[in-house]
Amino acid sequence: MKIGYGLLALSFLVWGLVFLLPFSELSAGGIAIAAAVLYAISYGLFFAGGLLAGKKAIGGLKQRVRARFGWSNAEPDEAARRPHCKRKMSSTD
Repeated sequence: MKIGYGLLALSFLVWGLVFLLPFSELSAGGIAIAAAVLYAISYGLFFAGGLLAGKKAIGGLKQRVRARFGWSNAEPDEAARRPHCKRKMSSTD
């Protein structure tokens, strides 16, 4: 499980390296290739880390990301998803 967490952390570090590429002395084509390779490596590390860390760890990571960005686990109701549909008024409204 610790190896999984390590791979997850490493995937974020590799992904972050993409943002340093414009400051390198590579040509535009070289930067594009390096970015694609770094992204693929990052994706593979994240996938492998997720498999090794387990479903519980990935669920915790998803929960932290959702809390950080204010995303909710709750599904919006039908009327909220379809603004053109009017809600039925109940007798208490």
